[in-house]
Amino acid sequence: MKNIYFRKTKIALATLMLLPFFSFAQINLLQTTNNIVAANGVQACGNTPSVTFANSFARLYNLAALGYSSFQVTKVSFAVQGFQLGTAATFPVNVEVYSSTGGTASSSLTLRGSATINITAAMVGTIVEVPLSTPVTVSSAGMLVAVSAPNGQPTSTGFYLGGNSNGQTAPGDIKAINCGVSEYATFASIGNPNAHIVLFPTGNATL
Repeated sequence: MKNIYFRKTKIALATLMLLPFFSFAQINLLQTTNNIVAANGVQACGNTPSVTFANSFARLYNLAALGYSSFQVTKVSFAVQGFQLGTAATFPVNVEVYSSTGGTASSSLTLRGSATINITAAMVGTIVEVPLSTPVTVSSAGMLVAVSAPNGQPTSTGFYLGGNSNGQTAPGDIKAINCGVSEYATFASIGNPNAHIVLFPTGNATL
């Protein structure tokens, strides 16, 4: 059974006037109240609680509403709630950055960049930072950041993204084809409104 589980001054100033207003300070685009990793806060699709199928977790950011004309992502961070490495030597997950022209997590997505990291047991209960070797700039109205984990069933491996129920300003999403969630859907829509996933990009914003 498959289930969703738990230079000269004048010249310099004149030059700057021609540039867009770019924020050089690194910004974390947070949608959660805090980054605490709860013991049992986030669901994943699996055939048992310890073995999971392929799952993708995502957050959609409305750059236009934030007042940004673009956002350059330098790294993606996410929490790890649980992990069991079965017979596999490694368990790589992808962090992905998409541009989006639609208003939902599944609409009009274009992959702009990605990176891969191997999950280990030492990451459980922590926030994992994944730098992008080449920063990714998104200039559309929306930006989606995702963590995609492969099917752990063949190797008896399980992975749970972390989160909490401490509050969020926008919903997180999950896609799990093996459990009938073929497009990104909010956790609230599958019966868990308190699953506030900790997943966020860091980078520079053009205002």
